[in-house]
Parts: sequence; structure tokens; C-alpha cells
Amino acid sequence: MVLTKPTPTTAEDLPGLRRLDEIAFHFDISDETWKRVSALFSEMHGYAVREGDQIVGHAGAYDMRMTVPGGMRPVAGVTGVEVLPTHRRRGVLRSLMRRQID
Repeated sequence: MVLTKPTPTTAEDLPGLRRLDEIAFHFDISDETWKRVSALFSEMHGYAVREGDQIVGHAGAYDMRMTVPGGMRPVAGVTGVEVLPTHRRRGVLRSLMRRQID
């Protein structure tokens, strides 16, 4: 089975990301909660690994700033890192995090 390399997510990925969230984090997301969460999507830099049309892994990051000695520096606020249980231990997480770092 060949999985795709991480590619940027788009607004069209929202239904697949919701499904992934619910499975990976073991809870149902209410429509009200999802409306609030998905509103932040446009601010996130997200990447997904797909198998066919299905999103099997995701990692996102928000632009943030952090105080360090010498001043403020831009950092990535990594969020929403998840892989379907059926696709773990196949390098999906590694490829997502490598893409985030690159």
C-alpha cells in the first residue's frame, strides 16, 4: 500500500479532517464545536497524508511568536497531529512532522 506524501490541506478537506479528528481522538464533535474549529482553519498551515480519497493523517501549525532571550521570535504552534489507528507505524507521522519542520 502506497500512501501519498503530505500535501497542503484546503477548505475542501474539512469533512475528511472532521472524520479524522473524531476517530483519532475518540469523540464526536458537535456541529456547533466544529463550526468554531473549522473557522480557524484558514489561519492554519496544515498537511495531510492521503490514501486514495481518504485523509489518514494530518498535522497543522499556527504562526505564533515566543519570547526568548534577545526578544520575540516566530515559532510554529503545532496542532491537530493525528493518524488513523489503521495507518499507524507506517511512517505517516514521521512524514507529516518532517514536512512541518522543512
